[in-house]
Order: sequence, then C-alpha cells, then structure tokens
Amino acid sequence: MFKFSFYCFIASLILLTGCRQSKEIARETHPGSISSYNRNTVKHEREKQDRAFFDAEIARLTGKPKQSLNLYKNFVETYPSNATAHYLLARLYFQQNMNKEAESHAKKACELEETNVYFRELYTQTLLYQNKFKEADAQYELLIKSNPGNPDYLYRMAMYDIRNQRYDKALIALQEYEKLTGYNDEIVQQRKNLYVKQKKYSEALKEVRILKKNDPHNVEFAIMEADIFEEMKLKDSVQAVYHEIEINYSHEPLALVALAQYYLEKNEIARYQQFMKAVMQNKNLSTETKIALILPSLKTIDTDSLQDKERLCELTQSIYEEDPSNKDALILFSDVLFYSGKNERALKYYKEYIRIDSNKLNPFLQVMSLSFDAQQLDSTIYYGNLGKKLFEKNPLPYFYVGIAYSQLKKVDSSIHYLKQSLLYSDEQRGLKVQVLSSLGDAYNTLKNFSLSDSCFDAALTLNDDDAGILNNYAYYLSLRKERLDKAEKMSKRSLELQPDSKSFLDTYGWILYQQGKFEQAREFIEKAVHVSGENDATLYEHLGDVYFKLKNNEQAIYYWKQAQAKGEASDTLLKKINTQHLDD
Repeated sequence: MFKFSFYCFIASLILLTGCRQSKEIARETHPGSISSYNRNTVKHEREKQDRAFFDAEIARLTGKPKQSLNLYKNFVETYPSNATAHYLLARLYFQQNMNKEAESHAKKACELEETNVYFRELYTQTLLYQNKFKEADAQYELLIKSNPGNPDYLYRMAMYDIRNQRYDKALIALQEYEKLTGYNDEIVQQRKNLYVKQKKYSEALKEVRILKKNDPHNVEFAIMEADIFEEMKLKDSVQAVYHEIEINYSHEPLALVALAQYYLEKNEIARYQQFMKAVMQNKNLSTETKIALILPSLKTIDTDSLQDKERLCELTQSIYEEDPSNKDALILFSDVLFYSGKNERALKYYKEYIRIDSNKLNPFLQVMSLSFDAQQLDSTIYYGNLGKKLFEKNPLPYFYVGIAYSQLKKVDSSIHYLKQSLLYSDEQRGLKVQVLSSLGDAYNTLKNFSLSDSCFDAALTLNDDDAGILNNYAYYLSLRKERLDKAEKMSKRSLELQPDSKSFLDTYGWILYQQGKFEQAREFIEKAVHVSGENDATLYEHLGDVYFKLKNNEQAIYYWKQAQAKGEASDTLLKKINTQHLDD
C-alpha cells in the first residue's frame, strides 16, 4: 500500500514537470514538422529531466534532506524554469533555517507561477522569519487580492498584524474577515481586546455589548464588561455590573468565582467566603476545577495570616467533603492543614490518604515526620517499615525508623536502620550528613568513640558548617577531655553560625571549663542561662561546677541546688550537694 501511494505521488509530480518541460524543449526545436531525430532528442531530454527530478524527490520523501537539497540545487541550475523544483528547494532550505536561500528560491517560484498560492505562502513565511515585514505585507496583499473569497488570508494577516502591534491594520483585516464569514464571537472578542490594548474603552464596550446581545445568557461577557469598567476606573459601573451578575447568574460557577474575587479585592471577607463556599459546593463544577481555583492561594500560604489560613482550610475541607473519594482533594486538604500548622489533623488525613493510595512517597514522609515530631515513635517505626517495603531504595524511611529507635534507646536497632539509610543516600548530600551525624550520636552512646568520631568527621567533610554537628562533636570530646583544642575550634564556629543558642553557649563554656579557663567558662554559661536557659537544670549544674573551681563554694552550692529544683536528680549531683565538694 505504501509503495503504491508513494509512486503514484511521484508519478504525478513527474507528469506535471515533464509536461511543462517538454513544451520548453519543443520551443527550442526548429519550427515546422519535427523530424524523427528531433523527436528522439526531445524524448531523451525529457526522460533525463524526469530522472533527475525523481531522484531529488525520492531523497526528500525518504528522509534524506541534505542529499535531496544537493540534487535539487543541481536540478534548478540545469532547468531554471521549473517552478515546482524552486519551491521544493526553498522548503528544504527553510527547514534547515537557511532563510535567505529559501527566500531566493521561493521568490523565483512565484515569478515563474504568479498564481500559485502555495509558492506565495512559503515566500511570505521566509520574509516573516527574516523580519522583512514590508515585503511580507505586500505578499499578503497579493494573496488576499488573488483569493478574494478566501477569508483565511485575512485572518492570518490580522494575527500577523497583532503580533507586530499594528492594531489598526489588524482591526481592518478582522472586519473584512467578518464580512466574508458572518458573525463570529471569537472575532468580536479579538476586536474588543485590540481596543482595550489601544485604551479605546468606549469602542471595546460596544464590542462587548454585541457579544451580550448575541448571547445574553453567557456570564463571561458581563465579566468582560466589568473588567473594562475596572480599566476605566469607574467603580460605580463595576459595582453595577457585578450586581447584575449576582442577580442574573447566581447559579453559574464562573459567576460565583468572579463574585468571590470581586469581594476579596474589596476586602469584604464575609461576602468572599459566601461565594467561595458556593463555588466549592456547586455540583456543576468538577473537583479538578475547584482544586485549580484553590492552587494559586497555596503560593502565599507561608506568609498568610491565621485568618487566611483558616479560610483556606475551610475551603479545601469543603472540596474534600463534596468528593471524599477524590485523592487529589484529600492530599490538597492534608497539605493545607500541614502548612497551616494543624499538624495533628494533617497527620490524620495523610494516614487516610495512605490507606487509599500507598504508591506515593510524600504522604509517607509527612506521616513519619509528623509522627516523630509528636513523639509517636511506634507510629514512626510502623509507617517507616511500611514505606521501606514500598520504596526499597529510598533512604528516608530507613532514616526515620533509625532515629525513632534512637529516641527509644534501642541503639543497635537504630544503627542497623541508619546504616541502611546511608547505603542509599549517596545522591542526597544533605540527608547523608544527617545520617552520619545520627550514627555518630548512636556510636557515642555505645562508647564506640572511634566509630563515632569517624562518622562526625565524615559528616563535616560533606558540610563543615553544620552548626549542630560541630556542637555535638565538640561536646562529646569535652566530656571525654580529648582533643580539646579541636573541640574549642568547632564549638567556636558553631557559635559564629548560631550566636544565641543556649546549647552552643553551654558547650563552649564547658570546653573552656575543661581547659581550666574558669572565668571565661562562667561568662558563656551564664549567657546561656540568660538567653532562654532559665529552666535548664544542666546549665545550673555546670554553673555550680564553675563557681566551685572559682573557689566560690556558696555560689556553687546555690546553683547545684537550683539544678536539683529544676529536675536534675543524678547521684553525682546529690553527692555534690551533700558533700559540698566537686570530685573531678
């Protein structure tokens, strides 16, 4: 089937070319009767020309544009009067963005066959691509003049004029187009848009009223009228149109959306909520459309007021309740709850989403994160284990299970899962840093200080400005009284990154204490108390130790007792209080 249609097409082209060229050859023979010799010469020349054209066209149709281009170049050099060959060669040049060459051959094709619209259309295109607008205008005029009954050229010219901001010319072309085709609301809207661009608002209103007259039930045209009055800053007229919309189109979804937006811009929140609620409860509006209306509001949710967030929660809840089986509505509602700080409710609905669809990772991550933050560690472990089965090579489920076990003091289990997370986290640098840090904490708990230090060192190799890791690593070294110079440098850097962290201030003070710099240690630990450490028992115990070293036993005992009052009940602290002495 392919071969038949292919060769029929080629044959038709060759027939067209051959006939035209045979006349050309005939004109070159001696007038009068054609001798047998001349007839053979003409036939031979025609066959030669046909073969050359056939070869060029075969190459083009079989996807060999470069070969075809070269063959057509040779062809038109030999047979310069073949308009079709010039046209096809121009197309090949045009497809390869060789616009100047394309223009030259398209122009030649038009000169040879002035009435061929395909040739002239291509010529016009080549001019447009080279920004030769004046020449392109002339070609459009010829196309329109030679095809007075074809409105397509008028429409193309109008679009071309619009692109080039020649609005008056475009309006004339559109009016001529409508004379040929009759009333067309799309053309009327185009004219309205052009008048608005020109700030000819009265003319634009006339076009809108034509639209309203022809389709009085279409609320879109009333909204267009309101928009024009808005451009004209005629607030009373805008209000009058929206009053009309509210009366005449109260059940139209588009009208409800427009009214909601209108009252929101006027800051009439109660009316806005009234119409948005009506939108969300409208049975004629799909859930997908309702979601699309809400999505732009999510862009500013982080900076929205509590009132705005509450309003958004209510709207997304109404979408969900209208179609509770719709997963998109459910995840949208869950996300809005989360970004509005309603974590407990968000957790509930994320779990509901997983029950319906367990194929997406993000709901699992939200459930694990929110469960961990709420110290629902069993839930974190349950969903983490479920997630790692479904997303086997994703490091995050392993990570959440690992840190949950760490919180439960099940250190061996924590290390097992963290090592699995580390195995899959190569492409997530930030996560890898946190996994290594968590492993460092876990190995420190087991007093495997060599592995702990190597994990912290590896984490800092990836990010040497992670304040939390710098602080923890430094603190562990200070407790062991090892490499205190390194600990002091790391702790100092963490304070440069977060100067008002009570934990970091305490760590730095404690390192100074271990270095015997007791006065400096007191300064930093007291600062830690003042920047929000009033209820931290550890800080008060450290202050007591510092004052003891400063030979101020009264202050030392006072702070040790303060530590006890704030909840510290270790045997070490009780011994300090009872003996009024510090054993190093």
